[in-house]
Amino acid sequence: MKTLLGGFAGIAAVLFTCGVFGVPGLVAHAASPSLPAAELADWEIVRLGSLITLTGSLQADGNRWFLQAGDRVFRLHIGNKEYRKEIGLSLEAGKPVTIHGFVYGGDAAVTVLEMGGREYRFRRSDGTPLWALSAEEGARTARDAAGGGAERSGRGRK
Repeated sequence: MKTLLGGFAGIAAVLFTCGVFGVPGLVAHAASPSLPAAELADWEIVRLGSLITLTGSLQADGNRWFLQAGDRVFRLHIGNKEYRKEIGLSLEAGKPVTIHGFVYGGDAAVTVLEMGGREYRFRRSDGTPLWALSAEEGARTARDAAGGGAERSGRGRK
């Protein structure tokens, strides 16, 4: 009987430490910037990150794009190829850029990318991806931006 109770206490201690009973141990680990970038979805970066501005140069690794900002490198979350083509964005490694977006750890969910005197929009200020909006919502967002609303400038305009 003593062994059975000791075993139960050990299991309970492990479960308690891992956060199964509502203790933030597991939750704190899931929110840690030390997790590999591949484990964070865009919505998680928006939810956990801070809205900031970074300046640096574009770097590429296959189909992934990064921002080299001083001695730090940030993985850029900038939508799919079709959306980038739609807004007229052509990325080139080494180009200087400024990004505005939600940054968490080494990930940046970009809201606006400035390059070559142009601004390219990827998300609304609340983090909603523009490529996920209906055509009507996207047009309204672009009109609001052009009219100086709360959103930044429209899709790829000068």
